[in-house]
Amino acid sequence: MKKEIGILSLLLFLCGVSSCKEKSLSYQIPEKENHIIGEIWKNANDISLYTDVEITDSYYVFTEYENEGLLHVYDKNNPSAELASAIHGREATGLVSVEFVKSNTRYPSESDDVWIIDNKSRLKQVRCKKDSLMVVRDIALPANLNRSIDYNITKDEFYGVPSVGERNKTFYFFHPDSGYYWIDMYDMDKKRYNKNDFAYYSNLIVHEKRESIVCAYRFFNKIQFFDLRGNIIKDIFYGKDRIEPKDNSVEISDFKDNLKCFIDICATDQYVFCVYDGSYDYTNLSKIMIFKWDGIHVKTLQTDRIIKSIAVDKLNSYILALTANEFKGRDIVRYKLDKL
Repeated sequence: MKKEIGILSLLLFLCGVSSCKEKSLSYQIPEKENHIIGEIWKNANDISLYTDVEITDSYYVFTEYENEGLLHVYDKNNPSAELASAIHGREATGLVSVEFVKSNTRYPSESDDVWIIDNKSRLKQVRCKKDSLMVVRDIALPANLNRSIDYNITKDEFYGVPSVGERNKTFYFFHPDSGYYWIDMYDMDKKRYNKNDFAYYSNLIVHEKRESIVCAYRFFNKIQFFDLRGNIIKDIFYGKDRIEPKDNSVEISDFKDNLKCFIDICATDQYVFCVYDGSYDYTNLSKIMIFKWDGIHVKTLQTDRIIKSIAVDKLNSYILALTANEFKGRDIVRYKLDKL
């Protein structure tokens, strides 16, 4: 009898442990925000329409909408003068169309280097100086690597999100020898899309040392944390009501029928920052949700502006944001961060 009671107690204990693990896997973020006010670092009146931003030790570096082969560099302490730009062209050191690499642990960098993908085909290390930009390393991407967004490069693999969509898949990791390994959105096995290739479109960032991948979905109010093999760590739901995209055929330039959730992501060694929109036409004042790399929610910030893209300094002391203004330009705004 005592033996049977002991076995029963063990089974109940194991069920309790399993239940706790399942409970800790998924959680909901309440709609509770800390309001923050930004200060304009540079007004959009005299600058191009910038699309993305990176922060180095000394500089702010921007990509441009009109001239995709340009990088704009400013001293952090002097918004009035642009220091350097890369000339659009096909010369050996010229750039054709650039986007920042989200993370890179394969190749060493100096403090004022930025890593870019040029023309969806080459990885380039660009060194920023007061009077010049210099391509110090130029590496061809694998020929069979998909054209993607949010490239992340680890010691052995590439991680990314296909820029033309991939039906019922959200991101991949790729090794030239073994090929692709595709990752599905967690807990959506029963929800299949037949027409919408972009349903699971996401913003992706990887931290190899912390063995963590963060996937913030464009059309679901979901953020999911995975390990480097694509196993789920945290499944996070924001808000009261579930948001899902429609199963309609869409083009990459036309998502008007789907409400937009997470539209940008960036990170430091300590934290992950996700920009939330919550409108159909990118007109809501933005929220920024902050997490630790293990998926624990730290806080949500309600901003005073419509944010398009962000970067955070490595000390987690401020957010630099590209924000829409009433004249269809993009002001550069700094938000001071209190201690996280």
